[in-house]
Amino acid sequence: MEAERAAAGAARPTGSQESRDLAEFRKCHPPQFAGDADPEVADRWIRELEKLFTVLGCPPERRLTYAGYMLVGGAEHWWRGTYQMLAARGGAVDWECFRTMFMEKYFPESVRHAKEAEFMRLHHGGMTVSEYAMKFDHLARFYSQGIAEAWKCRKFADGLRYQLRRVVVPMAITEFPTLVEKAKVVERLEGGNRAVRTAGGPSGSKKGESQRKLYDRPQSQQGGSVARQSSSAASKAAGKDVMILFDSGASHSFISYACAAVVSSWGAPVLLVKKKDGGSRLCVDFRQLNKLTIKNKYPLPRIDDLMDQLRGASVISKIDLRLGYHQIRVRESDIPKTAFRTRYGHYEYVVMPFGVTNALAVFMDYMNRIFRPFLDKFVVVFIDDILIYSRTPEEHGEHLRTVLEILKAKQLYAKLSKCEFWLGEVKFLGHVISAEGIAVDPAKVESVLQWERPRTVMDIQSFVGLAGYCRRFIEGFSKIVAPLTQMTRKEQPFIWTDACEQSFVELKRRLTTSPVLVLPESGEPFDVYCDASHQGLG
Repeated sequence: MEAERAAAGAARPTGSQESRDLAEFRKCHPPQFAGDADPEVADRWIRELEKLFTVLGCPPERRLTYAGYMLVGGAEHWWRGTYQMLAARGGAVDWECFRTMFMEKYFPESVRHAKEAEFMRLHHGGMTVSEYAMKFDHLARFYSQGIAEAWKCRKFADGLRYQLRRVVVPMAITEFPTLVEKAKVVERLEGGNRAVRTAGGPSGSKKGESQRKLYDRPQSQQGGSVARQSSSAASKAAGKDVMILFDSGASHSFISYACAAVVSSWGAPVLLVKKKDGGSRLCVDFRQLNKLTIKNKYPLPRIDDLMDQLRGASVISKIDLRLGYHQIRVRESDIPKTAFRTRYGHYEYVVMPFGVTNALAVFMDYMNRIFRPFLDKFVVVFIDDILIYSRTPEEHGEHLRTVLEILKAKQLYAKLSKCEFWLGEVKFLGHVISAEGIAVDPAKVESVLQWERPRTVMDIQSFVGLAGYCRRFIEGFSKIVAPLTQMTRKEQPFIWTDACEQSFVELKRRLTTSPVLVLPESGEPFDVYCDASHQGLG
């Protein structure tokens, strides 16, 4: 009961002075909030209240009371229950607390991300410059990064229609209000030129009138399937810029619906890259899409942990899946986000493309789910690489059959040229795995051995990073590499000393004579070295 009375007190002011202050507050006609489903309404309500509080000089302790007073319906019931819960915990309930809880309820983080994505793909389209600028300013509030004036101008200019952009961009304007005014001027000039061109046809000609009707109306009077389909296409692509070539000498002009490109504001550039086997890989620049993607926190397994499972294995097979990511479908609503453009048109992926932020994690999660009963028993999975290991040939036949049946059932296909079966030694993730243990793959360290003496800090970082992949095979790696890591510190002058040269040469020598690692047998004695902190092993 006490908590309920406290909640009511937070929502309805009492006392003569508070009543007078409330009356003054109500004279400003503050908006009420009933818990509308539209997050924009909630955001606008909070901003209106904050503006009133600033104008009236409302003290912080009164803001919570006035905000609660303006809640009605479902929103009032929500705040009453929330207030009782917070009061029961014994925490302070003030305006900032209310604002945080309110935004979490009616304007969650997912909505903010959606608004940010809408801002990043915003284009001028069929809006006027004034409408575009208004919407641009509105959505810019939700951009999570700080917006510099120059960046804001570039973003706005890049979203303008081509006819305006080609005039405005060379001006290199860095003040947003000035840029908007210049764009409006160009828009008015373009509108005048368009009117002159439209009026330039033969006056009073029926042919000219017919041509104007085709511009004004999406449906052609000529009939036929192509004309009816083009009407449907126009309604779906409203507000998008298109370029159409008309033959001025023809009696009729047709736009084929079958040749229409995919309309997507997520279109990304594409590039073909040569592969080692002579083929080509289609690389799509998804960097802008990845910036807006909510990162998946699914952890990829540590390679060291995977290798530790192979103790005692004498027969090994390796399967490399063909285009692993491309065997998972993209959600229907997300397909337009995978669009990429070429000179032949726009295309969209219906399966997961290579290069998307969450591709690795999603595919790894899928592979772990389908092989879960056999992980840590006879299967190691790392993204699209599968390793099957067994102690005897008889066991291996059963294990291999089980894995292949799962791949067949899930319609996952392997690239036979990269698969290896029934081997005593196999190369996997930069390691050579055999019954004797795990060693460094000579092909992987060849680039380290051929590395020339570093001449810049970046060269040192690249060399140490590459050599560090094999650090578990080099005893005392940290001590050996210490002179090189010292050179990478800030404000450290680049002076190649004898100690650096010795460290550089020693790392190369150790990699050529790296030992074969074997896991300790259970039941046998072995030493464990503990670091000085007494809190970890090293």
